[in-house]
Amino acid sequence: MDEVELKKPVLDDKFAELKKMFDEHKRIRNSLIEIFDKIRGYKDEKKKLVEFIKKTKEERNKAQSVVKEKLGQLRNVSEKKKELSEIDDFARLCKQIDQIEWKIWTESMPYKKEEELVKMRKELEAKLDKAKEKESVFRSENEARNELGTFMQEQKLLHSCVMRYAKDWEVIDSEMKKLSSGIDEKKKKLSELDAKITALKTEIGAVKGDMKKRHADERAEKDKESKAFATFAEKRLSQKIQEVKEKFKKNKKLTTEDLIVLSKSDENLF
Repeated sequence: MDEVELKKPVLDDKFAELKKMFDEHKRIRNSLIEIFDKIRGYKDEKKKLVEFIKKTKEERNKAQSVVKEKLGQLRNVSEKKKELSEIDDFARLCKQIDQIEWKIWTESMPYKKEEELVKMRKELEAKLDKAKEKESVFRSENEARNELGTFMQEQKLLHSCVMRYAKDWEVIDSEMKKLSSGIDEKKKKLSELDAKITALKTEIGAVKGDMKKRHADERAEKDKESKAFATFAEKRLSQKIQEVKEKFKKNKKLTTEDLIVLSKSDENLF
């Protein structure tokens, strides 16, 4: 087996190794593409979450401002309520006034007694404005408490919403960090593979060049041998022809081999 034939298995092994490297390069490259696609998707999700969280925080802050405002109103109403705590209810005062009016109009009584009732009625009537104010304050307090409860509930729900989506943001951010952590390593492997592939291609090129040179040398050697053999055969044929001619001149019997030699000659013996 010549040297060129010996190098062919080596070349086959190097091509097989090169294919493995290309397959590994493609696998890592596809893995990176998949990672980048996932990261882009996560970035879009994060962007939407950030926008939603920002908007929800603004709504929560508005609700907090309203809660503070309602708390201030409630404190003012509560203070006013304390000031009017000794005032009878408006409805009860009206009922007492009606009862006094009824007595004055329907019962027979001494003038002094009627005067006392009239005086009492006037005193009660004088309290009606304060009683009406108390009634309004109590109504305002109930409204303020109801509104406060509504906005506090809204604030609580918005805060829960912010916290829930903030947690989703943290989960996505964590997944992005996990994906990103392997990018540099994969890029490093690709760089190493590129260097190995380049080196192996150089080796393959060298082996192929060597094989090509060997083939050329072998062809040149064969051509040289063929020419040398042709020259030798031509000289040998010329010698044989001369020997046959001599036999013919001497009228010696020609053999079959002699006739074959003569058939290869262009010369005419006659």
